[in-house]
Amino acid sequence: MAFKAINVAMCLTKAVYKFQIAFVVAVTILISSTQRCDIFVSGLEASSWANIAWGFDNLGEDDTNGVDVVLLDLDDQAHLIQGFKNANQVVICYLSGGTYESFRTYEDESLWIDLSVEIVDGFENEQWLDISRLEELKTILIPRFNQSLDSGCDAVEVDNVDCFDNSNCRDNLAAGSVSKQQLEQFQLDFNIWQTEYVHSIGLEIGLKNSLALIEDLVDHYDFAVNEQCAEFDECSDYKPFTSANKPVFHVEYKYRRKFCKIGHENGFLTKVCQHKLGEDGVCTGKSWTTCDGDYLPLSIYSPEVIAALVIVPVVVLFALCFLRRRRGQKTTALKSQTNAENDIA
Repeated sequence: MAFKAINVAMCLTKAVYKFQIAFVVAVTILISSTQRCDIFVSGLEASSWANIAWGFDNLGEDDTNGVDVVLLDLDDQAHLIQGFKNANQVVICYLSGGTYESFRTYEDESLWIDLSVEIVDGFENEQWLDISRLEELKTILIPRFNQSLDSGCDAVEVDNVDCFDNSNCRDNLAAGSVSKQQLEQFQLDFNIWQTEYVHSIGLEIGLKNSLALIEDLVDHYDFAVNEQCAEFDECSDYKPFTSANKPVFHVEYKYRRKFCKIGHENGFLTKVCQHKLGEDGVCTGKSWTTCDGDYLPLSIYSPEVIAALVIVPVVVLFALCFLRRRRGQKTTALKSQTNAENDIA
């Protein structure tokens, strides 16, 4: 028994150097299977973009050099706008049009607080706005949209426009208990008013998430911004936007090549989180990675690389040991046969 254990240990030791060759071959095969494809934009005006507005612990991190569109935060990054405009880049400014964020500075902040209802699930410093009080909401949002115009933004990405789809919001409206149809009408009236006002001051506007109302809203918006539709198998909902040649700026928080493929097939401009997610669900590490068609560079967080690092070495080592043992058994059998023949002779 001890001899067999020693034999296996010696086998593993001698196989280690052979594993290096097998590992290089495996990774080479993986890389060759991710051939680059031309970027697919399905007739969309934008062919590249950078997101420095959100997605990481501190705003977003992305390469803005040479891209067509830059998405940034209206408040924290307004000082960057003119530089991007000088480089002939389109600037989309992010703001929340459906929540009060306590970490921001507002005109008439007391009105924002008065119009707030429940806390946004997972965001303790953010509260939903009461979409049943549209006329009052107009008085606090008009200054925000005007700020976007005065800051030099070309367009706005208005976040949190899906109160109707979140229980913390819809169950706490001043209107009280209302039907699903009335609730959706509150949301449609709120969203459509935003698009009308933004267009009236010469800016474009994008729909953030709110998938259930896409068919009703696509004609009012100029583009869409989505988080995680590939992960949750919802990307086909954006067909009305791509069919109308309206850009869909798409991000995923997990580093998966298949997400690039899904974005490619749907005509999106897709980015994925380059590194692992933090405890708060946002990205850590260096930057967003832009999908080039369905091509995605290999990363330590790619499932393919994880498989190569963990599974391939184990399989190769045991295969080598198995073959060596079989060869030893055959050699022993041959010697035994030879000895038997010599004894007969």
